[in-house]
Amino acid sequence: MEIKREIDFIKKSKITIVISLSFIILGIISFFVKGGFNLGIDFAGGTNLRVKIDSSVQADSEKIRGVLGEGFTITRLGTAEEQEFFISFQKEQNSEEIVKNLKKNFGEEKMTVLSEDTVGPKIGKEFQRMGFWAAVLSLLLLLLYIAFRFEFKFGIAAIVALFHDVLITLGFVSLLGFTFDIPVLAAVLTLLGYSINDTIIIFDRIREESSNLHLDKREYVMVINQAINKTLSRTLLTSFTTISAIIVLIFFGGVDLRAMALVLLIGFITGTYSSVFVA
Repeated sequence: MEIKREIDFIKKSKITIVISLSFIILGIISFFVKGGFNLGIDFAGGTNLRVKIDSSVQADSEKIRGVLGEGFTITRLGTAEEQEFFISFQKEQNSEEIVKNLKKNFGEEKMTVLSEDTVGPKIGKEFQRMGFWAAVLSLLLLLLYIAFRFEFKFGIAAIVALFHDVLITLGFVSLLGFTFDIPVLAAVLTLLGYSINDTIIIFDRIREESSNLHLDKREYVMVINQAINKTLSRTLLTSFTTISAIIVLIFFGGVDLRAMALVLLIGFITGTYSSVFVA
């Protein structure tokens, strides 16, 4: 008879709690030392310039960043042939000087300003408020779904795991100095849906293994370990497939998507870890 060796995940929970708390505390310290996140134009206010550079002149995000220096967020739009860019910067910068500098480097007739939009501080605050409530509403709906499908205690466990994932991911956003803008917020909200998916699979297996049984604490721990072990290969394979796609995006998606892709990578790794060890 073949004997399968199972991993005792519950026994390792003390170690994983220490690891998780270490990352969370490190992120919180970084957040307060740096005075909060490095907010993008969407949340802090500033100006968005949409410019087009003639295809006869070679231009990309890195080249524009080299011309303008630090303090600018540059996003490429459309195809490589169109050469349209969003240039975002804080209100302290003078847009006329920026346009003048770009025309000087790329040619007076080769660069056209398509639009200029200013996001005021009040609008930035409104975006912050909307982003916060979007995250809260997502957590509430997920709690209700888990509580309805399983039990309320499962819902609480799932929300604790999601808080864990978000705190660690945001901690890395602070530690690595990423600009916190709408794409990064979208990555965090995406993480909530992805992380809960693996958790639901494990919870469903626990329910199947323990249905119609009256288990004491020791037996229930054994059921949890069995459920995690039985779903482990699926969890790891699913995560590996998703993370592989994100790694491709990091290396080949361009500098504009790199921060968002890195946040997704950190979040998905953390989500996989929490589904097994935290939830």
